[in-house]
Amino acid sequence: MVDALRRLLAARPGTEVYLTLGADRGVLPAAGADLAAEAAAARLGVNAWSVAGATDPRAAVDGLAAVLEDAYGYDAAAALRHSGAVLAEPPGPAASGPAAELRTLRDQGRLGRVSFTLAP
Repeated sequence: MVDALRRLLAARPGTEVYLTLGADRGVLPAAGADLAAEAAAARLGVNAWSVAGATDPRAAVDGLAAVLEDAYGYDAAAALRHSGAVLAEPPGPAASGPAAELRTLRDQGRLGRVSFTLAP
């Protein structure tokens, strides 16, 4: 995947890249950390990485940020700005808990991405 994204970015400079990784038992699986390390080694610029399916979205975002710190050499703030989450909660003003906290971080420019999926 990293090589395909590098070719895409070479052919279409300025394309934004957002990668979403599935959570395994609520946390980022080792394969996600391996992919981040491979992307960093290839100097692949990813606008934001996000975690979907986490039982504790804030902990998953913090874990993802730690992975990005290690892989890309980011400081904590930069790693968080390249991190995000996909939440199965309503995006509306009534959102509370992790959805509200993560959306606030995004609105403050401290989090790279928050997106929502419709819960079944």
